[in-house]
Amino acid sequence: MNYSAFKDNHGLPKNPWNALVIPRPIAWISTLHKDIHNLAPFSYFQTIGGCFEPPYYVSVTIGKGKDTLQNIKETQEFVVNFVTYKMRNKMNLSGKSFSRSDSEFNESEVEKTSSFVVKPWRVIESPISLECELYQIIPLPDDNNDIPFYSVIGRVGHVYINDNFIENGIVDTVKMNLIARLGYNEYTTINSSWRMDKCL
Repeated sequence: MNYSAFKDNHGLPKNPWNALVIPRPIAWISTLHKDIHNLAPFSYFQTIGGCFEPPYYVSVTIGKGKDTLQNIKETQEFVVNFVTYKMRNKMNLSGKSFSRSDSEFNESEVEKTSSFVVKPWRVIESPISLECELYQIIPLPDDNNDIPFYSVIGRVGHVYINDNFIENGIVDTVKMNLIARLGYNEYTTINSSWRMDKCL
């Protein structure tokens, strides 16, 4: 099949777009509003820019009106926490619509700890946490010039990796058992890997 991405005339009962660019790592983003620590999952997330030397950047798409977006605008800081299979239910629960005065850390019973260089907490169970400062927010307008989504770009200032997943100087991401988003309401687990030498 093929269809116009402008017209979205795919003719399928469900939009296939979310099922095409996969797997998508989940950014479990912690932010701060006054003294309330917010936590919410987003799957349109990726590293961008330089791959092997700083500065390092991340990009996450966040919907208009989300507390996470407002908090990042206010404080200019956020933390990207990675999600393991064991953490999946708490992650899913934190995605519910809570009042801005409620902390998803408390509502989802997520253990937290202080970050190293930013004020928002990080998730203590997360094997990887990226502490970020806001670099840029890019509006993503639709065809009616409304802005339903924003691309939030953060510059990574500090990286936490759980030492239990470092073996012989290499980060063992397979051992972490991270989850990622597929299409629709489907997820996958990163539990295997294979190597391929570069073609020179």
